[in-house]
Amino acid sequence: MTIRGADERGLTLTEMMIVIVLAAMVMTGIATFYLNAQSIWVNGSAQTITQREATLVLTGIAKVARRAVSAGVSGTTLCAVTLTLPAPAPNVCFWWNPGDSLVYEGPDLAHGTPMLASTVECFAVHVVGAQLVVDSLRVRSAEGSRVVVGSSVTLMNWSPP
Repeated sequence: MTIRGADERGLTLTEMMIVIVLAAMVMTGIATFYLNAQSIWVNGSAQTITQREATLVLTGIAKVARRAVSAGVSGTTLCAVTLTLPAPAPNVCFWWNPGDSLVYEGPDLAHGTPMLASTVECFAVHVVGAQLVVDSLRVRSAEGSRVVVGSSVTLMNWSPP
């Protein structure tokens, strides 16, 4: 029979439980940090994609507008701009359909293709002389953040009426 002394080695059940609880707390902190970082990255990526889409819409409008002879804005519920190009090129229209919240490009208001996949909340344009001004293109990303852009472009072939 051996007598146990104070110099025995090992862990008691209480010490083991303390280590397990501390390890669980550390792992919970790491997991929470990872999930928050992942969420921030996803939100940032969605907003970046939306910003790129909005910029591509403005670039597409500017590319056509620079060649245009005239521009006309119409609509209150269906905001639209029609750009008249030098003959024999066909007119090009850009419009927002609030029914599906997309901006379209096409030869007329009946035929067109969507320019972006994100939800468009507002598309406001006006014309001042040779300037086509996009007052507001407000787009919402898939994650819910709002991107607002605007621009103006000069109609290079414009001649006063």
